[in-house]
Amino acid sequence: MSPHIDDTELKTTERNVHMRIVITFTALATLLVLAACSQATPDPKNLTDPFFLDTYSSSGIPMVVGPVLEENGLYSVTVEGTHSSWTVDEWALGVCQGTPETLPMFETPGVWNGRVGMDAVWVFAAPNGSSRCGTPMPFRGSGVRISLDGGSTFTDLSDITGGTGPSEDHLYEYEVTGAGKALVMNRASGSPNNNYGMLRVQVREVAR
Repeated sequence: MSPHIDDTELKTTERNVHMRIVITFTALATLLVLAACSQATPDPKNLTDPFFLDTYSSSGIPMVVGPVLEENGLYSVTVEGTHSSWTVDEWALGVCQGTPETLPMFETPGVWNGRVGMDAVWVFAAPNGSSRCGTPMPFRGSGVRISLDGGSTFTDLSDITGGTGPSEDHLYEYEVTGAGKALVMNRASGSPNNNYGMLRVQVREVAR
């Protein structure tokens, strides 16, 4: 736009046309980026959306793949919930250690849910007949693990959690650094087809 044009109305018209062109191209570019993202990740898990690790599996290790964490990005990961390694029938035999809770905080759909004696970190109750009956409760060892490198290596949450017993709300928070790969959670111990109960996982970015 030339600074020598004195016609105010002409300058205003040209400026409005220029703005419309810029807005149109910006909107188009945004749509193209969104379309590309939806094609690359058909089922993305946003950092603000929770996802669930179901401890039950009819075959294989129970596992869930979460969002990709930006390399060197700082994140807060919270894991919440309760679950069981023993069937409802085993709990019906009575309790040998600790005080179980009546149901999981987040029930596994499609299976029979009952008493629970574990959260993401702690074992706090066990039924009669369990190999854990001789172990004082609570103790760390529920078998829930986290991976920051897309599932290549895992760390047991029991190894990175302090305290002397389960938190009252069965929620634990961890600050992690991204590696440019997906966060993966699994439960590696026990017989997965005996398990029930889901763990709620929430990932948030932390401002540096």
